[in-house]
Amino acid sequence: MKKTVLYILLFFAGFAVSAQNTAPMSHADSLYNAIEQVGILHNEGLDTVIQRMEIEKIKLCEEYGVASLKNLPDSVKSSVKEYFKSFQNDVILNFMKAKFPDSSLPDTDLQQVFQQATRMNVLSQQEQKEWRMNNLTPFQQEYYEKIKNVMEENSHSEALLDSKLREIEKEIKEKAPSPEEAALILAGAVTARYSNQYWRANVTKWARAMNAPVGEERLPGAYPVSGEPAKYLLISPQYEYKTCDCPEGTVFDEKTRSCRTKELIDRQSNK
Repeated sequence: MKKTVLYILLFFAGFAVSAQNTAPMSHADSLYNAIEQVGILHNEGLDTVIQRMEIEKIKLCEEYGVASLKNLPDSVKSSVKEYFKSFQNDVILNFMKAKFPDSSLPDTDLQQVFQQATRMNVLSQQEQKEWRMNNLTPFQQEYYEKIKNVMEENSHSEALLDSKLREIEKEIKEKAPSPEEAALILAGAVTARYSNQYWRANVTKWARAMNAPVGEERLPGAYPVSGEPAKYLLISPQYEYKTCDCPEGTVFDEKTRSCRTKELIDRQSNK
């Protein structure tokens, strides 16, 4: 999955660099400054997508008379999933067109970006390797591997991953044969860094937008069940709902959102 994400970042970065670079740049610093904006653009684009998708979710739920997308009839779930894929691409395409109104790039360029990135998901490792050999220079391939390895290391904290990606960006600028050869892979690293920051902060927001019932205001966590003091409702980060029983001899304490004995709750309340 992370490899697929990296391909999408790479394709997105390549398009954005091409769109911004409509006029010749006089030196490397100008190009590198423009590339930093690619990461900002990536995160702005995701915010635009989620805002539009929340509106679209409400329309679909109203159309089918359900509280959430999870409750859609099985007969339409597959088509709705495909619809949202196309919808996201259209939102980002329009977002890019609005950001670069003077770009000479045709609409089909960005559509091809997403089509190609999606195709990478079904290619074998050997086919992906062949694609890289045919489309990336040896220098770009080397740093693609470095970015991939850093992103696949699950033990990295947000700050550490950010630091490691910045180190790779610094190396690319210093060691690239030319700024032009650095541009694509540097934009991929910058976009990966901004993407890491975005998803660390917004995973729950996306899960809520897509999975929570329309009008749901509660965040993931435990909540009391009306009329059932020894039960609680657990909302997972993916907005799955489960009614749970407290351990024997305890009740749900709304203040601490945990199961506790009545004696302990009374003692804490009297302090």
